Amino acid sequence: MPGLPVSERRLVQWLIMLAASVAVSFLLEAVHVPAAALVGPLLVGASMSLWGAKIRYPRWTRSSAQAVTATLVATSLRPDTFDTLLRIWPVALVLLTAVMVCAVLAGVLTGYLARIDREAAIWGFLPGMASAVIAMSADRGLPAGIVAVIQVIRLVTVILMTALLVAVIGAGGAGPGGSPTEGGYLWLLPLVILVGPLADRFLKVIPAGALLVPLVLASAMELYGITVALPHIVIVLAYLVIGGNVGLGFDRDLLLQARRAVPVVIVVAIGLYCVGAALGMFMALVTGIDMLTALLSTVPGSIDAVAAIAYSEGADVSVVMSLQIMRLFVVVLVGPPVARAAARWVLRERG
Repeated sequence: MPGLPVSERRLVQWLIMLAASVAVSFLLEAVHVPAAALVGPLLVGASMSLWGAKIRYPRWTRSSAQAVTATLVATSLRPDTFDTLLRIWPVALVLLTAVMVCAVLAGVLTGYLARIDREAAIWGFLPGMASAVIAMSADRGLPAGIVAVIQVIRLVTVILMTALLVAVIGAGGAGPGGSPTEGGYLWLLPLVILVGPLADRFLKVIPAGALLVPLVLASAMELYGITVALPHIVIVLAYLVIGGNVGLGFDRDLLLQARRAVPVVIVVAIGLYCVGAALGMFMALVTGIDMLTALLSTVPGSIDAVAAIAYSEGADVSVVMSLQIMRLFVVVLVGPPVARAAARWVLRERG
């Protein structure tokens, strides 16, 4: 499409992106690939970006998709969720801390093997909300491009490895994800979704505000018996944005700049995922919760992507998200000083 004007070229790229995302998702669903509605757009987005496409989902669509995820979590709350959390929180806290320590060590190892900025590599492997981590690293004056490349590779690894793992162990024991449309108020859905972009725009002091603010709002309404209707098609559209956004993050220029580091990052990301999965299996054995719920609680993924997989594959979404949000706050509060301290320690040891 080199002869087309920029605007028309982007329009064609968007049409290909959306049509191919839907087609690939249906194809993957037909062959029973787990989380097909998330994996399909991811693969298409990555292919488009590596092919040279410069399109990106607007920020408001990403924050709206996170608000849909928040509503999904809120409407998935069950009366026994808090009992489960009270029963497992000591073990969960230890294991979530262990995942974060392993993420820091993964960053140190990547920095050493790939000969890139150590602190940037550590930030690249910090789990939670990738956008929040990238923004915080940029505020630190670190090379945001390196952090972004590592974060995107980590996210893709988590999504694809989890899909593979679900195919091996089967769906979760919490029952298949379902749309909580019946008995809900459909007119409330646009209001809750609108809160996502507004929080992202005006409440920047709150980490992952586009997810957490709608989550608090929808959860409060749920506790008072007011359920927000969430049609399945809306959830699928959110998957399309979340998966496509991760795939389009494979910026070809950034990957070329960091090409020496990419093989190392991929291997270390797979290793970190395996450690997180092993800790999840241990939590399932110790606490008695179903295997998929435990695995999704400990894998170092982005919250919105993990929520999408948890819902589509029948894990206990409320437990998974409670533990993922707990880790997000640990990363936001403890991540910066830990990353700085680890980077200083590495430099001192080398010196």
